[in-house]
Order: sequence, then structure tokens, then C-alpha cells
Amino acid sequence: MNPNEAKIIGHLEADGSISNNRVGYYNKNAKLMRDFIRLFEETFNCKYWKIYENKTSLETGCAKKRIVKEIKAIQKKKKELFNGRKSAIEFIKANFDDECTIILIKRERGYDGEIKMWSLDKERLSFIVELLFLHLGIKAKIYGPRKEKYYELKIMNKKDLKIFCENIKLEHPNKNTKQKKLLDSIN
Repeated sequence: MNPNEAKIIGHLEADGSISNNRVGYYNKNAKLMRDFIRLFEETFNCKYWKIYENKTSLETGCAKKRIVKEIKAIQKKKKELFNGRKSAIEFIKANFDDECTIILIKRERGYDGEIKMWSLDKERLSFIVELLFLHLGIKAKIYGPRKEKYYELKIMNKKDLKIFCENIKLEHPNKNTKQKKLLDSIN
């Protein structure tokens, strides 16, 4: 699995859907949406995307059977991410760009913080935890299930936060700003 494919699968698993006849991606951030469409068009030579706006997010999708078949074939090769650091990082980055929250706690000298991600899918979070440790040495933990039956992945240790921020540059504008503040405080 190449890095572009890994990033697309990461986005689709975090904020998308893959059905028998359609691939869809949903996100509130216009930059992430444009970047996803550009990457998808380049990777699959597909120019069929339109952005739809609904009350809570932006949506795009593709109903070409050839594309859906290719996406499903790539998704089946997800275990290859254990062998490819660059692809694994793109997969991780897409998941965190779509799903994470960066908590900053103002202190006298900068910030403390943590990075969190929630999901109903514990297996997906466990897979991400394995990739974080294997490729970056980051020790993330999963908590839950919580009241609403979701699980929470957390990165809290300063060393792990620093490694994350130095190696996984989030593209979501607000998350990127918080990530930089957190890294500056740790350094």
C-alpha cells in the first residue's frame, strides 16, 4: 500500500464510508475536503467528485464501481502498514486529522496537553495504537467503553506527545495550530 492509498483509507475509515456501490467522505473542514478530493483524483484518476453541504458537514462521494472495487482491495491490504513506515504515518495522520482533539492546558510556562481520539470501533483504535508504537515508539492507551459505548485513544506522556508532533504534522488548520503550541511548550 503506497502512502496516498494509506491516507485515503485512513480518511475513509475515520470520516467516511465504503459500501457496495459508493465511497463517501464527510468532514466539516473545507481544506481537508479539498485535499482529500485532490488526492483521490490523483490516485485513482477519477474526476467525478462534487462537494455537497449539509447542516453538519461537507460531503463528497463517488459511485463508480471500478473505484469502489479498488478501494475495497486496498483496504484488505491494511496489514501492510506494519511494514511501511511512510504509509503508516499517512494512515495515522488521516485518522487524527479527522477524529482527534488536542487539549491544551495553559500553564505558567506554556502548555500541557494531550491528544485524544474517539471511536465506537475498538479494533480500529487498537490498530492505530499498534502502528504508533511500532513505527514511532509512542505509547498510546485506549480507555472505555464509555457511557455512550465509545472508546477513547489518548496520548498523554510528554515524550510521546513530542514524538507525535514532530512526526505527524496534522493538516487540519486548527489542530495544526494547537499541535505547534504543544510542541513549542514541550521543547
